[in-house]
Amino acid sequence: MRTILLALFALMISGGVCGQGNEKVEEEIKMVDSISKKSINEEKPLTKTDLEAIIKKALKEQEDDRVSLGEIRLKEKVTIYLPVPNEKRFKISDSIVDNNIAIDSVKIDLQEGMLEYIKVYLANGTIYSNKKAPIAIIYTDNRGYDKLYDNEEQSYILFRDVLTVDTKKRFGFLPNNDTFSLTNIKDKGYNVKNLKKSGSINSLVNFTTYTDLLGLMGDQPNSLVNFEANAKFYLNRHNWTNRFIYFLPYVQPSLHYNKVDSKFDTVMVDLRKVNPTEIYRRYNYSVGIDLTLARWDFRPSNSLELKAGYQYSSSKIFANDTLINKALSEIRAVNHIKYWELALHSKLVENFGIELSSKYIWQTLNKSEFYNKSDNSMLAFKGGIYYYPPKGNGSDKIFVRFTNYLVFNKRELDFSQIQVGFSKALNFKNNNN
Repeated sequence: MRTILLALFALMISGGVCGQGNEKVEEEIKMVDSISKKSINEEKPLTKTDLEAIIKKALKEQEDDRVSLGEIRLKEKVTIYLPVPNEKRFKISDSIVDNNIAIDSVKIDLQEGMLEYIKVYLANGTIYSNKKAPIAIIYTDNRGYDKLYDNEEQSYILFRDVLTVDTKKRFGFLPNNDTFSLTNIKDKGYNVKNLKKSGSINSLVNFTTYTDLLGLMGDQPNSLVNFEANAKFYLNRHNWTNRFIYFLPYVQPSLHYNKVDSKFDTVMVDLRKVNPTEIYRRYNYSVGIDLTLARWDFRPSNSLELKAGYQYSSSKIFANDTLINKALSEIRAVNHIKYWELALHSKLVENFGIELSSKYIWQTLNKSEFYNKSDNSMLAFKGGIYYYPPKGNGSDKIFVRFTNYLVFNKRELDFSQIQVGFSKALNFKNNNN
């Protein structure tokens, strides 16, 4: 039965691939046919080189249309407003300072589907920016009244008067990350930016590998090599009005594998006594999920996050139960780990950053035939320093981090780790740029 299912699956995949290839061939045949018919009516027939160039251009236009999400267009005139004291309701007529001021240009930083930074240059020399909050590209219809303030915050303009975001369809993709400028130069087309859905997952999936120096040097239970992969899935791109605060922004599933030093790769269980912390320090693999409950970004380059998470881990242990006179047996011990975490991320300069976090952990070891179920709780404090290589992707980094675990039910089991490693973002070729 398994062989039949595999054969059917292979046929489905090959059929899908062939189908996609046939569709492209059919498109090219149709183009050649229509171009040939058109060339018959022209005085000068098309050469083979001309025909190939026209086909390539037509295919590129079709591809651009397929990945296009819409466009951002810069408007020509803007109205300036003054804040109204004790204002309970927005009233345009009460706060107009000047209208029909020409917009010279605008600079935009688009990151992870958010207009993180908008800087508007007016013809009269004044500059306005979104100092209070970013604007999600998929919610611009509801954010027209977001205020862009001048440098002294004495006046403001409205987002709806500066930019028009015209989407072609309701989309579930994030546009490409980009920093660009728009300007109102006549007949040059520099006031429009085409939005394309991202064909890259650089900022979504990361691989991390590291080792524990304290364990290696101190002859303690340790993982010689740790491999970790995690992915980021966005849940909510709304932010609190006029604030860089987000609720339930994303969730991150993860997979973790440890190669444990052979001297410590097992735990001996005797007389039905085992400590879940010893199992935790020697787990071979784990899967988990991390939910960011809230995130606050604040100047100059800091993020404060509150997270909740769950982790399932499996460890290899040997049990020798003298009470029932059973021989040495290898079993898998399963830990269920739940936690709350508060983390502060700060980028000191362009290539260096730090992370400080505190994590409260509840640990439950499943019952087996050799030992009973047991519970434990720990508090972990972590501090790390990160270096971002200039030629790497935005998420690539080399790190050194120190973690101290306080084991509440048995303080003599407290332990620390110094981890050295690097994190690498997946880097697939992006043809949508």
